[in-house]
Amino acid sequence: MSGIPELTLSSWNQFSTVASDLLVGDLVTGYAYVFRGHEDASWRLSPSLHRALTNEGRTALPDAAEALRVENYLLDQFRAMAPNHLPAATLTATRAVADWWPIMRHYGVPTRLLDWTASLYVATYFAVSRRFDTDGVVYLIHAHTLNQAMKATYGSLAELPTGDEDLRRADAPTTVHIFGRKTALPDRIIAQQGCFMICRNVVGDVEAVLGQEIPKVADSGRETLRRLRIPASLKATFLRNLRAMNVTASSLFPGLDGIGRYLEESIRCR
Repeated sequence: MSGIPELTLSSWNQFSTVASDLLVGDLVTGYAYVFRGHEDASWRLSPSLHRALTNEGRTALPDAAEALRVENYLLDQFRAMAPNHLPAATLTATRAVADWWPIMRHYGVPTRLLDWTASLYVATYFAVSRRFDTDGVVYLIHAHTLNQAMKATYGSLAELPTGDEDLRRADAPTTVHIFGRKTALPDRIIAQQGCFMICRNVVGDVEAVLGQEIPKVADSGRETLRRLRIPASLKATFLRNLRAMNVTASSLFPGLDGIGRYLEESIRCR
């Protein structure tokens, strides 16, 4: 999978051992690791904008200019239609394009963002809570190593740009960044310890960039990049153990839709 090593888990106990080695985050200085769960292990790290533009991989991804045209259309339409439905605090704190995209993603609009979390357990929930007939997978990345890799290859371009135009250029470099919305956080982002990954180039292949760049600066004494495959046969067991830790739909999706999903899971986990 684009140079990303994979470990197939054989039990919840093995998963717990892996988890104990990764729980080294610092609430003050930022993320040590970030995680992302896929309910189907065959899915790549492809943002929702790419999936929409290709009709879920059925057609080719357009060039950057066309992708930017679509992306700008979605942004303009959302900014025109959504303000009457958003809290005043959210509107006040949402100015730059990179501030709008997390809100858009929260409400299902295709964006170039990939949702990640600072919690391995939250990511694992998303890997096992659906599709019990196929393996799930959790991606893990050491955030500092990613930053080192971007600096080694791109130098001064490695930092997430603060200006909108740097994110809206067809010739932008394929630098990959992790960031989090700073203020007026939606309740789901808070509950899921959410953060985001973004490629400065709108059509950049995130999975390929990670697989190519991170091994160049990897520290052999630290886990830096891996896929944890969870066999389909273990999904129900994992979901029951997560449920005992209160990592459930009702805790991760505040509101009635989370309650509905939680009750559905109750049946699946019998």
